[in-house]
Amino acid sequence: MLALLELVVVCASVAALSGPQPRKVDCDQRQAATKSVYDFHISELSGQRIMNLSQYRGHVLLLVNVATYCRLTYTYKELNAVQEKFGTMNFTVIGFPCNQFGKQEPGKNLEILNGIRYVRPGNNFTPKFPLTKKIAVNGILEHPLYTYLKRRCPSPVSRFQPKDLLFYTPQDSNDVRWNFEKFLIGRNGIPLRRYEPDFLPLTMVRDIEEVIGRGNVAPKQPQFRHE
Repeated sequence: MLALLELVVVCASVAALSGPQPRKVDCDQRQAATKSVYDFHISELSGQRIMNLSQYRGHVLLLVNVATYCRLTYTYKELNAVQEKFGTMNFTVIGFPCNQFGKQEPGKNLEILNGIRYVRPGNNFTPKFPLTKKIAVNGILEHPLYTYLKRRCPSPVSRFQPKDLLFYTPQDSNDVRWNFEKFLIGRNGIPLRRYEPDFLPLTMVRDIEEVIGRGNVAPKQPQFRHE
């Protein structure tokens, strides 16, 4: 338990460095759209199924790297809130557990859901959106999806956190800076905006509404369940 409390303290200290005004940036729409997020796949958290992002074709997506033992883990509650608010409008949050920032997602894939339910946020909390297996979002082992996202979208944060809190190499100017960065994806699978960790989901409502309002595509809602 002491180790978990230390992780929370570290994340609280790091989040305080972000400054008073959470930032977002528009992604580069000038690049040729030869790829989209629909070209990528990843195992679900249970490891029993592959999530092909093409199953979300026509959806507005919010992609978030998550961690259980972080001050910002309360973001899960707001992610649930926007999923409930917009889920019937073909909007889907997808969470990507990652242990590269302060080692704040240390559990194995099957342990992560229990951590969310009983520790942080706790009180039997269950995500209302799919989670993938634990991945790297930066460095030599980063998942190709995040390579693609970062090429399309510059970082909204200029400075890096202390090196002793970053568990990957090499560093790049467009790296994800901490847990709970967010990428908003349009109905065509192309990234539109990138948000720093402190930019909370409920403050993104207008952006989400704007993107949802751009099209009336109504594909079948993909099904998922947490094992």
